[in-house]
Amino acid sequence: MPLDLFDLSADHSIRKARQKAYEAEAEVAMKDVLAEYKQWLEEHDEELGEWFKSHGEDEEPDLDL
Repeated sequence: MPLDLFDLSADHSIRKARQKAYEAEAEVAMKDVLAEYKQWLEEHDEELGEWFKSHGEDEEPDLDL
């Protein structure tokens, strides 16, 4: 079977396009996760402070992202 039947440049281009699409989707998802986490931290700031103090922590850790 002749090798010219297999266009490896097309295969490479398809893989590159899929990789770029995946990276773009992952970046958007990560931004959503970070935004949700920051919102959760703001909503539970008081409870977290009480928890840290109840466990003998003198200072609260820096949770700012």
